[in-house]
Amino acid sequence: MPPGLDLQESRKGTIIGVAVALWCLALLAVALRVLSRRIKGTKLWLDDWLIFAALPFSTTQVFVNVGYGTSKGLGHHLWATPPDSLYAYSIDLFVSQCAFAGVVVCFKLSILALYWRLFHFQRFIKALIWALAMVILLWGALVMLLATLQCNPTRALWARYDPVNPLPRDQYYCRFAERNFLLFTSVPTLVTDIIMLILPIPYIWKLKLPRSKRYGVLATFCLGSFIPAVAIVRIIFIAQGNFVGVDITWNFPLMMLLSVARVNVGILCACLPLILPVLSAINRRVRSRHAPSQRHGAAHAAAQANDGAPWPHTIGSPCGPPCKAWLRSDVSSHDAGSHLDADSSDRRPCRHGSDTIELPPLAATEQSAKR
Repeated sequence: MPPGLDLQESRKGTIIGVAVALWCLALLAVALRVLSRRIKGTKLWLDDWLIFAALPFSTTQVFVNVGYGTSKGLGHHLWATPPDSLYAYSIDLFVSQCAFAGVVVCFKLSILALYWRLFHFQRFIKALIWALAMVILLWGALVMLLATLQCNPTRALWARYDPVNPLPRDQYYCRFAERNFLLFTSVPTLVTDIIMLILPIPYIWKLKLPRSKRYGVLATFCLGSFIPAVAIVRIIFIAQGNFVGVDITWNFPLMMLLSVARVNVGILCACLPLILPVLSAINRRVRSRHAPSQRHGAAHAAAQANDGAPWPHTIGSPCGPPCKAWLRSDVSSHDAGSHLDADSSDRRPCRHGSDTIELPPLAATEQSAKR
């Protein structure tokens, strides 16, 4: 043990707090995504189901680290941990590696499925989407295969640290160091992150939308830059080797939290194009409750014109046709994919107060994008 080391130090609270907070944020993003679909009256599509598939992997990664890992000494100095701490750490590492690959594949395929739905009329981008999807699937399969084969037999990864019956050294061998494994599997996914970030920009710019709305859509998609940003920080941390060394139970949690941030920020960014319009609609609804008295008078008059039924003040409450029209127009007018989700019956002006919002025709949008 190094001299002067404080064995009472603990990162357990940080691990639990940060990991659970990021997981809850991703869960909230998916819930708002479903709410967006419900408000607009559209069915769940492939991109939604793929993001749902990412949640079990994310949940596994978070709670294996938070529940199992911290109970076995993760977040404490090695000399203050129970005898089976390295055994538990190795199991934690193996499960996290597989779960990380699963959630990254799912949220990236979800983003590509959204691109397909928005830009399916462009042949070139369809070919790129297929190529990226194949690369991502192959990457995920390779990561899980390497995680399984990094030691022979696989159980040697943790069985060699069994405090009761450790696997003898002459009965196993491990093919590569943990740092090399993480670097080899992290760099390719960063490359696909960057390609996916810039892929939709020229096609969004060609959409037949007002310039201000076009900038808004671009800004929404560019928020996905948080994904490669976290990935770059994680790769730098891996390259510096800050998570290895004798005191692995103390050093590894920082690496683990970067991995948790990587996947949950990915889920959040995959949902952003759909949840920002919902948040905007909620914000408008809240602000309308505090509008000047004359607006309330106008709303009351409008309610009387609809058989005396007042419009509800909450999105989740029973909603009549006027309210649904307002909610759908308010959300759709800010959703990058609304003009593709809505059918022909929905392409009519919708009024809220004195503002008129008209959704662009699908055919005109496609022709403009092709040009």
